[in-house]
Amino acid sequence: MWGSKNTILDGHNRYALCQKHNLDFDTTEIEPTSESEAKIWIIKNQFGRRNLTPYQRGELIIKLEGIEEGIKEKARENLKTPTGGRSGLTLANSPESKAPIDAREELAKIAGVGSNTMGKIRMLNDKAPEPIKAQLRTGDISINAAHKELKL
Repeated sequence: MWGSKNTILDGHNRYALCQKHNLDFDTTEIEPTSESEAKIWIIKNQFGRRNLTPYQRGELIIKLEGIEEGIKEKARENLKTPTGGRSGLTLANSPESKAPIDAREELAKIAGVGSNTMGKIRMLNDKAPEPIKAQLRTGDISINAAHKELKL
């Protein structure tokens, strides 16, 4: 068990408002086993928000990717051949065969954006100045427009 009981992982603002106005509220108890597991839960929970821009969804994926290695590890395992080599191919009728996993594609699906868009988000996340990132977060500039501007 990680952390202490009665730690709020999400809903701090709602909790404060309910306390301030003596409103009833419900909670859901989870028991993360590590700080990493708690962070993964928090990030994944954010994908339920309807007001996230595609750039913000991509930022969340980048954070999640830094914490959770499961998708990347699955992709690495699927690159191995039954003989232990790394040809990137797996025998189709082999019991160990699995459909190849493209980590970039899987992460893009979770973010709800295309693979190419996810690549642009990564580049913008790494190289765009903070004012452009702020515009991307508010939706004042599109990912494509920011990408083109940065390439110039």
